[in-house]
Order: sequence, then C-alpha cells, then structure tokens
Amino acid sequence: MFSIPAQNLYFILAPLVSAQLLLMVLMYFVFVSRRVLRGFYFHLLFLLSFSCFLLGKPLQFYVEFESAIAILYVRVALFFALGLPAMSCAAALQCGLKLGKIHYTVAFTVAMLTALTYVIAADAANYQLFIANDAVFALVLDDNLAQYALMLNALLLSVLPNLYLLFVCLRARGKVGALKTSGQTHSALSFVIGAASFGVLLLASYAVGEAYWLYYIGSLFIAACWCWPAYRDMRELKSRAQWLNEELQLLVSRGGTELNRHSVSAVLKELELASCGDVSAYKLKLREALGRLVGASVAAGADAPSMLKRSNHTLAELESSDNRDKLTDVAANEALALAEVMADLPKQRGEALVDKACQYLAEHYAERCDVDSLAEHAGVSRSYMMRCFKQVKGQTIKQYLLVLRMDKAKQFLATKSITETAFAVGFNDSNYFSSVFKKYTGLTPGQFQQQCSL
Repeated sequence: MFSIPAQNLYFILAPLVSAQLLLMVLMYFVFVSRRVLRGFYFHLLFLLSFSCFLLGKPLQFYVEFESAIAILYVRVALFFALGLPAMSCAAALQCGLKLGKIHYTVAFTVAMLTALTYVIAADAANYQLFIANDAVFALVLDDNLAQYALMLNALLLSVLPNLYLLFVCLRARGKVGALKTSGQTHSALSFVIGAASFGVLLLASYAVGEAYWLYYIGSLFIAACWCWPAYRDMRELKSRAQWLNEELQLLVSRGGTELNRHSVSAVLKELELASCGDVSAYKLKLREALGRLVGASVAAGADAPSMLKRSNHTLAELESSDNRDKLTDVAANEALALAEVMADLPKQRGEALVDKACQYLAEHYAERCDVDSLAEHAGVSRSYMMRCFKQVKGQTIKQYLLVLRMDKAKQFLATKSITETAFAVGFNDSNYFSSVFKKYTGLTPGQFQQQCSL
C-alpha cells in the first residue's frame, strides 16, 4: 500500500500545499476582488511572508546545513516580524478601526524584537552560526527562550488583537441587528474569525511542541475565511451588474421623458463602479449591456443586419479606448440611438402593416372586403388594424377601399357597361353603385361614360 513518510508529509508536502493555497488566495485578491479588502497591502504582506515561511521549510531539506539554518532564521523573522503584525493590522482595518502611526510602530516593534529574540536564542543554544553561547549567556539563551519568544509574538500580535476584534465585530453585528446585518460587517467578521483562529492554532502549535500540522490547518482555515467574503462580494457585484443591465434596457425600451443622457450616464456610472475600477471588466459589462439592447431592438422588429453592423462599429470604438469617460460617452450615445430606433419601431411596424393591407385591398377590391378579413390576413387584431390604418393613411379602411373602387370604376367604365363595372369593383347592385359613384364624382356612371367618349 502506498504511504508517505511522516517527515516528508509534515516538512515537505503539507507546507507546499498550504503555500500554494495561500498564493492562490493572494492572486484572487490581486486580480479578482481587491475591492472587498481594506488594508490591501497588509493582507498582501501577510500572505507573502507566510507563503515564504511555508515554502522555506521544504527548501531547508535540500541545502547544506548552514544554508538551512540561515533559511530558518529568515523565514521565521519575515513571518513573525512582518507577517503577523500585518495580519492584525489588516483585520483591524477590515473592521473599520482607524489605526495611527503609534499602533503600527508598537505592533511592528514588538514583532521585530520577539523575532530577533528567537533568532538570537535559537542560534546561541543550538548552532552558534552568529551568536557564540558562552558561559555568560548559557543560562539565558536556550531553546525555551526561543519558543517563548515565538509564543509571545503569536499571543500579543495575533491571538489577543484578533479576539478583541472578534468581540468588536460581534458587538457591531448586534447593534445592526440579526436580520439586517450589513455586508461590510459580515465581511469583517469572516476576516477576523480566520485571523483569530489562525493565531490560536499557531500559538498552540508552539505550545504543544512543534505541532506544525496545527498551523497548516490554520492556513486552510484562514484561506477559506478570507476567500468567502471575496466570493460573496463578487456574487453581489455580478447580481448588481445584471440588475443595472436590466435597468438600462428598461430605461431605453420605455423611452419617454425619463430617457436622457443624464439618466443613461447615471446607470453606466453605476456599472463602472460595479467593475471595481477595472477597465477591461467595464468594457465587458458595456458590451454585454449594449448587446442586450441590440437584441431587444431586433426582437422588437429592427433590421437584424443593420443592427449587427451598428453593433460591430460600436464595439470597435469601445475596444479602441481605455478612457472610462470616453467609454461611458460612447455607450451612452449608442444607448440613446438604440432608444430612437426602438421608439420608431411601432411606426415602422404600422407602416409595414398598412402597406400589406393596401396590397391586399388592391388585389381583392372586387371581392367582399371588410376589416375582419383584412385583420385576419395580416395576423393582427381588428382594433389594431383600424388604429394603424387611420394613423398612417389618415382615413378609415372603408374610406380607402371606396376611393380605390371608384378609381378602378373610372378605368372600367371606359370599356365596360355600368353593370359590368359595378360587379368588377365589388358592388352587387348597379343602382347602389351608381348612387355611390355620383356621390364620389358628381356624375352618374352614364354621364361619366359620355364625358369620356367626347
């Protein structure tokens, strides 16, 4: 059965896995969700120093003895002198506390003194690479002092500060209310829980006696606790961006007095804020928003090829600039232009519908034509057909059909009899046709024929 030696597991594999996880968290913060962090550079300093602390451990096994001891001192000094105080400062800033120079000075001074104490005591007691352990220091500089220095460091710069911050966050959460806890309080609480748990596990690992697996567990826990608010923030940003896209589409589709450059630019600025200052992300969101508007225009009846050509031109403009104001201006212009297109679509659809109706009447004027048959042919309701026809032609369908029949009757009377003409233009009664014709032209059909023969 496959097995891993305990030494390789504790000193090589586990540190490498933990360091890789922390570096992934670091990359996530830097490139994806930096907005969620307060005190970004303190988080960065902690993650880098802790990663070096972990990666240095397996490296010690592949170098000479003196180099291995030097690596030990460097990794411990970096982590305990810079990493732990940076973690506590980051957690305090994440909780919304204001730190002054005195806080930073005290934290990093205590951290450096305890880390230096560890290096001096450990070297004098065991290796004497830099410090000679003569009789004068033999009673003071020993392994116990080195361990106590690191434990004191973990207690003062990690456990106690973060337990206090945990109390502050829980009290703030209680004031906000269990049902209305703010997102920032949730985020701070998650960061502080991760930092406090890590500090406790780190302290326990040295108190128990080099139980390194405890702070490996701590690294997993702090990575999870720190990634959760970042993931939650990204999910909220995505939801907000989607809502803003829908808001822009609704604003453009609805038109009216609410639609103007100011209202469109305001939504686009909100979309820019949801991009966390990332120009590429802003461009992506603008492309998505304008794409939805173009799709809505096509769905409403706009010409697809012309819309595609227009969209490609706008996208090329967006790609050619990295200036946020210019990007907003280009997107606002396009949104307003698409709003005009969508506003004209009902008129265009109405004109196309009436043209279709007129063509039908021109082909079937000799038959029995009424509004119901015309609406059924066009696939619209009777009332919609009547309204569109009146708006476009300025007359009712009945009036238009009568004019069409009378114009055709004038043509037919030159070669046909009155009765033949009446049936040719859709009248079943020649007498009724004659009365309608006289009302329309001022002449009877017979008088019109006589006039034409002169």
